[in-house]
Order: sequence, then structure tokens, then C-alpha cells
Amino acid sequence: MLEFKRSRDVYNATGETTLSELHLYNCVYSTKYNYKVSKNYIEAYNASVDGKKVVSQMMQNVDPDSLHHLKRLAAMDGTFTSIQSRVENMNIISSAKE
Repeated sequence: MLEFKRSRDVYNATGETTLSELHLYNCVYSTKYNYKVSKNYIEAYNASVDGKKVVSQMMQNVDPDSLHHLKRLAAMDGTFTSIQSRVENMNIISSAKE
């Protein structure tokens, strides 16, 4: 996972103008792995933020007639949103307990 994080950092630092499917899948797998397996919620949140940015940009550039591609991007966006909400709710609950 460290290499996935490094590649996201390099991709973001270079300011790439072309959208990369590879970067999108890096965000998807990083988000799911960090949230479900390693329980690293901060990294899961950060990867999901990156992923939502890429999905948003891809949705703007996709052909409107490509329903399959739009549905796939919407599903990924839903995954990122769901994990972000869960992490934010954990933060709210933990700060309320203090």
C-alpha cells in the first residue's frame, strides 16, 4: 500500500492534465484496502478524496451516450462518498465521547 500512496502522491504532484484509469483504480483499491483491511481510516479518506476528484473530472469528459461508463463511474463515486461519510461519522462520534 505504501507504493500505491507514493504513486498517488507523484501523480498529484506532477499536475497531470490527462486522466488516468490506472490512477482511478489505484484510488479505488487504496480506499477499500485501507478502510476494510488495514483500518487506516485517514489514508482511506485521503485516497477517496483523490478518487472523487478523478471521477468528477472523468464524468465531465465522458460521452453522454456511454451509459455503461457513466454507471461505472457513479458506482465508484458512491464508494468514495460512502467511505468518506463513515470516516467523518467516526470522527464525530469519537469527538463526542471526549
